[in-house]
Amino acid sequence: MAEQIIVPTTPGALRIASFNILVPGGNRPGNQWDERIPRIIKLLDDHQIDLVGTQETTLRQINEIVKDGVWDYVGVAREDGKTNGEYMAIFFRKDRFVCEENHSFWLSETPDVPGSRSWKTACTRMCTYGRFRDLRSGKRFVLCNTHLDHVSDLARVNGIKLILSRQKEITQGLPLLLTGDFNATREHEFYKLVTQTLADSEFISETPHVGPNQTFHALNYDPDHEQEKRRIDFIFVSSGIRVLTHRTIDDRDGALYPSDHFPVAIDAVLPDTPPEK
Repeated sequence: MAEQIIVPTTPGALRIASFNILVPGGNRPGNQWDERIPRIIKLLDDHQIDLVGTQETTLRQINEIVKDGVWDYVGVAREDGKTNGEYMAIFFRKDRFVCEENHSFWLSETPDVPGSRSWKTACTRMCTYGRFRDLRSGKRFVLCNTHLDHVSDLARVNGIKLILSRQKEITQGLPLLLTGDFNATREHEFYKLVTQTLADSEFISETPHVGPNQTFHALNYDPDHEQEKRRIDFIFVSSGIRVLTHRTIDDRDGALYPSDHFPVAIDAVLPDTPPEK
């Protein structure tokens, strides 16, 4: 059963989510993209999400999400750095945020070459980040979004090492939030590497976690399928960011879900940041 919707109450808090929205096609009737998109939009609106790092997002899906004028996005497609393939699209509410700069790079030995692959990765993998300014508070921050490989351990480890090695370049001293589908649990080496410099938002939340423990709930849309219950979606944050709440959102319409992943969402308060130079 879906958890009760929590309305943000702390002034200045941002509600940030990580959400693998599942590529179109190949799904049973009831879970085709045209049937799922209203559920996704409703979830984002009902839970008053401000920014969301998405995975498995295609241009077709992006166009559906932004067409009502509420959302804007940053990102490029992974196969060619333009429009071919999946995006690590970051969506943000246009009335609250400005994206001052954004970049993408590939999780490979040649990260600035679009479509490049390394480390026995099964798919092209990439990372997209944006430097944002909150129009209400004037605070600036970076949201970084990725999707690690689902097959190669080597690709997962080297991919996260690459992201972390670029952390200073990416943030330029600003607070950082890292969203993603990491295709691995907390027992994996990737998690040990990330948490050397960033905090798992669940463990610093000032209130207890709400919602299911798993985030991937099976390709057959069956959250009761024990074999597939895994927490592989996370939000990590840099020092100085307060995390007020942490939740996994399991909204559904009857037996139908927006995606095969539950989004992870946090309420966060950013530290004061220096003015833009």
